[in-house]
Amino acid sequence: MMRNPLREAGRVTSCVQLVRLGIAASLLLAAVAPAGAQTLLRTPYLMAGAPDSIVVRWRTTSPPTDSVVRYGSAPGSLTQTVTVAGSRTEHEVDISGLTPNTQYFYSVGFGTTILAGDDANHFFVTPPLRGTRQATRIWVIGDSGQCAVSSQGCTDANAVKDEYLAFAGSDIADLWVLLGDNAYTNGTDLQYTTGFFDVYPDVMRNTILYPTLGNHELGSGGSNSAAQSGPYYDSFSMPSGGGLGGGVASGTEAYYSFDWANIHFISIDSATQGANLAVGGPMYNWLETDLIANTQEWIIVYWHHPPYTKGSHDSDNPAETSLFEMRERFVPLIESYGVDLQLTGHSHSYERSVLINGHTGLSSTCALGECFIDGGDGNPSGNGAYVKATLGPGPNLGAVYSVVGSSSKNQGGLTQHAVMTSWINFEGSLLIDVNGSSLDAYFIDKNGVVDDHFRILKIGAFIPPGVPSLQIHGLIALCLILVAAGVLARSRFTSTS
Repeated sequence: MMRNPLREAGRVTSCVQLVRLGIAASLLLAAVAPAGAQTLLRTPYLMAGAPDSIVVRWRTTSPPTDSVVRYGSAPGSLTQTVTVAGSRTEHEVDISGLTPNTQYFYSVGFGTTILAGDDANHFFVTPPLRGTRQATRIWVIGDSGQCAVSSQGCTDANAVKDEYLAFAGSDIADLWVLLGDNAYTNGTDLQYTTGFFDVYPDVMRNTILYPTLGNHELGSGGSNSAAQSGPYYDSFSMPSGGGLGGGVASGTEAYYSFDWANIHFISIDSATQGANLAVGGPMYNWLETDLIANTQEWIIVYWHHPPYTKGSHDSDNPAETSLFEMRERFVPLIESYGVDLQLTGHSHSYERSVLINGHTGLSSTCALGECFIDGGDGNPSGNGAYVKATLGPGPNLGAVYSVVGSSSKNQGGLTQHAVMTSWINFEGSLLIDVNGSSLDAYFIDKNGVVDDHFRILKIGAFIPPGVPSLQIHGLIALCLILVAAGVLARSRFTSTS
């Protein structure tokens, strides 16, 4: 285990109390503020980033107003303005014409009034152009919404967030993935405010967010994927596909894809059961079309229900229909087009597999490692990194599957699934670094300990889907890649100044 020396920040012991105090303070300010004054109910957050565009969102109290974002090269130099005319309290501003791989500072407000920003803390960085081999950092949390219903959930969610920020230091994530169950218990509008937006204001103001649905998003008072309505869809703006942002347009916000640098990301809706999960259904067919069109070196796919788990849910339990259907129907599809990493939540623990391929049955069918491509731990300090003989999405060369479902609580009698090399019943999050042909991932728990670290290395020529992979052997080739992965610097972004 490794402990990050930057940790040991103070803890908030009762976030529910703080939320209540914040609500009371907001009501008091509204009562004494001059007529027409607004306050923020949801602070600024960033979505649908592309090399040339981004969406900035926030929510205010009444009265409704126009929406104004100012942005520029430095605080105090916000020389460009986008105004959405009309009156509203739910603000969504699409900024286009941006320069790829560039940092911008911004503010939000109405008219000539600034409600937040124009300081060093409010900024965004546009993604690089598709295919760029640039260091990319991704923060992943799952089942993070317990603060909506529990003071302990607030304490744990904040601890997980604080330890990620301490580990990252000034090198914060470029993008942020939510694995579902973002607001317990039913994903209502109020639960989203208290369970998500009130917990992460210091992350969401400068890290672009990409969510997926969990089953708790679809509870009473929650959202409806068929109608694309409810708090999940009202709160988030998903990439539409195409353009410089990449991905094939899905025609729905329930599932989508996008590119960032040399990585292709795919978000799948595993929470809407029935025809949505059918082979040959609209989502399945779109997914295959999108995978065929992909030209990026790395593929990361995420949804909520894990194909392999022995935590608070059990992927061997036939009553867990969605777990079976994702394993039997969608896992073979993504593996055949070269997926590298698959992320889920749902089970309230952390679990991480070895490099596997072709495991669609019960855990007993891989009990002796029949589905293993590499049965080691993938840790550079342990059994060594997983190596894939391709520089692109080589079919059926193996993938790592990780359950990251303990970002606000842990639960259940966790045991080892046959494909898992790491299983931890403790709150935490996953931080992923992709740099050229190397992917490193770290599970950072709420005490700041790195409980798991694995690496995937790619060696060889690009192998399009459907073409047999070229197996490359030899210690020389492996050593060259290891040296390259160790010396590549993390180039972050270009300044606008």
